[in-house]
Amino acid sequence: MPKVAPAGGGKAAGGKKSPRGGGKGHRPAPDLPETGAFSQRNAHQTQELQSLLRLRAEELIARDNDLAACGEQIVHLEAHNEALQRDRDEKERMVVRLTHELETLHAQQGELSEQHSNLRAENARLRSESAMQQKLIHSTPGIMPTPDVALAAIRRAQHADDHGSPGRSSQRPAAARSPEWKLREWLGTTRVLDLLTEYMLGPLTELMASEKPSDLSYLRSLINANGGYDAILELLSQHELQMLKDLASELHNAGRRLGERSPPRANEVCGKYVELLGDDGVLQPGASSSYETRLEHLLGPPHNRVLETMLVEHCEGADAAVHFVAATYKMTTTSRIEWWFVVDPVQGASKHVNVQAEMGGAHVRLAPSGYPAEAGLMPADRARAARPLAAVLQDMKNLNIGGRLKAVGMEALVDAEIIGARLFTGPLHQKYNAVLRGLTAGEGSKLHAHFGELCAGNTYATSIHALHSAIFKMSKIGTAQKVYRGVSATVLPDWLWRPGADTAPALGGVEFGFLSATTEAELALRYAADLTTTSDGAKKVVLEMQTGLLTRGADVAWLSQYPLECESVFLPGTGHELTGKRVDGTVVVVGLRLSTKGSTETLHQIITKLKRSHLQLIEHYLEDMRVCEVPEKALGRLRALASTHSRYEQAHYNNPEKFRESTAAAVAAQRHVITKLAQPSTWDEVGGDGAEKARKMEKAAAYCRRVGRGDVASALHRLASNLAAGKGGWRPWRPGGSLPAGPDLKGLA
Repeated sequence: MPKVAPAGGGKAAGGKKSPRGGGKGHRPAPDLPETGAFSQRNAHQTQELQSLLRLRAEELIARDNDLAACGEQIVHLEAHNEALQRDRDEKERMVVRLTHELETLHAQQGELSEQHSNLRAENARLRSESAMQQKLIHSTPGIMPTPDVALAAIRRAQHADDHGSPGRSSQRPAAARSPEWKLREWLGTTRVLDLLTEYMLGPLTELMASEKPSDLSYLRSLINANGGYDAILELLSQHELQMLKDLASELHNAGRRLGERSPPRANEVCGKYVELLGDDGVLQPGASSSYETRLEHLLGPPHNRVLETMLVEHCEGADAAVHFVAATYKMTTTSRIEWWFVVDPVQGASKHVNVQAEMGGAHVRLAPSGYPAEAGLMPADRARAARPLAAVLQDMKNLNIGGRLKAVGMEALVDAEIIGARLFTGPLHQKYNAVLRGLTAGEGSKLHAHFGELCAGNTYATSIHALHSAIFKMSKIGTAQKVYRGVSATVLPDWLWRPGADTAPALGGVEFGFLSATTEAELALRYAADLTTTSDGAKKVVLEMQTGLLTRGADVAWLSQYPLECESVFLPGTGHELTGKRVDGTVVVVGLRLSTKGSTETLHQIITKLKRSHLQLIEHYLEDMRVCEVPEKALGRLRALASTHSRYEQAHYNNPEKFRESTAAAVAAQRHVITKLAQPSTWDEVGGDGAEKARKMEKAAAYCRRVGRGDVASALHRLASNLAAGKGGWRPWRPGGSLPAGPDLKGLA
């Protein structure tokens, strides 16, 4: 290996000596690349190779990831394919099953078609036989004999008519008997018509609701079809045997009810719709004087402190703590207990009245609320429950009673009216009606004696006024419909069936008290049918009363103590006019048309009557003067008086002395206005020319003359004459002064 000279020795290639010099025979070193540049290139190449390796590694990793994703997709697709295969297999099995079912249905259809053909053939055969029999019957009259059972029934009925029905007197006058029973009317109370309707409309029941025609269109099409008679006959013949069985069953059951008598149940609770007719009853021969009696004339006006007075009437009256038995509900209670049951049922029995102490030694059944409960056979869901007054008011809000009253121009119900109406729906209806019937009948009557015994002279005047106002208001939003009431009478009064000399020309009577009825016909029929049959032959009667636009009742179910009674209440003095009668089972149904009084005032109108009449007097003065074109300058005192008096409370006018003073002040203000008309300064601000002013003066003079102030009228005539004559200036007038004759002013009007 050649030796390499040190870097600093020897000569250079050009013959120059090395800076350090060198020995003889030393060869120069070969040219080599610089070590730093080579290292940089190697480092750069190394970096590039590393970058390429990293990229290649990343590509390999990405490919591995793609391969893994493809593997997952392959697994998912294989699972989905298996699911599709299972679904296809399930559908193939379903198709096989449905195909089998379809084949079964086709087989059943074939069987049914065959049966239908057989039935049609059998029906055609029966129709042919029926037609032949009908032809035979029509061609040979009398061939079908009357059935033996009918002949036997005729003989028994003839025997009963000859000897009279058991328990009835043959000496009873014809006028006092019940209405004659008619089969035609009785059939109207059965389901015969309903059954016939069902069979006639039978084909419509197979149609969808959207496809059904109206009953009228269906009947017309049936009648107008070719062979309409045959079509109806064929329709009824399809179920001929079943229809006859149903009709016979209904007639049999309804006929048996004619002879049934309910067993005595003295403890049965029948509701307030069961009352008595006759001498002691609610319906009396209609007397116009009783019918037109106003409540204020009967009871006097209500007190302006309504709620406080109602509290006194129920809790401090002579009968407040006297026990009475509400026959309607077989409940022993007092007026004070009933007041707190309605006004404060939560704390009333513990804070305001001690029920046990109030009832003393009387054996009384108490409800869980602590108040007396019904002693009769009343289901738990129909018994009354304590209900806070706030809940009743909330129900009124939910039913929008106030909005409906406002829509018909009536005032909203106030608390006193709601309390009065709710009290009436409980036992206290017995006392309220006793007051009205007793005071209307007058002293010496049984009704008045009953009032004295039950109420001890307490007329409940303000409470009845509040109740009356509530019923009047709610009747304006009532519904015109039929209502029912069960009654009982030993002998139905003649005036109900025949007019007499002491009754009105029309058949009927008048209810002196509030009339309670129910909108549920079955309820009234059941109440009347459940009455105990007495030995003196009491009649069971249901009054079926038709209301109208002007004779609607008040629906009080939403505030009633017994909401399931569906009670509708009518004002006192409601007239009942007979329209018809029929028999339904053991009950006589009497049809009546109701009529009520035309004019009635609300509680607020009655209480504020004196104030309203006084303000109306002032308004009448102002209106008269306005029409007569009295200058506004003269009306100042009268208008100020009207503004002042309108701010006075009602109690001010209920005081006779205060009312007299207010009236005198109004009259004095009117006279002051009239006197000012004679002063020329009053007319200074009146617009128009002289002729127009003169015309207005003459018009005001006519008013003064009409109210008895001829002196002022003459003064106005003088002023108008001066103005019309062109004298221009005003000449003052004083009462008692001489008045020259003026020119003719007829043309000035």
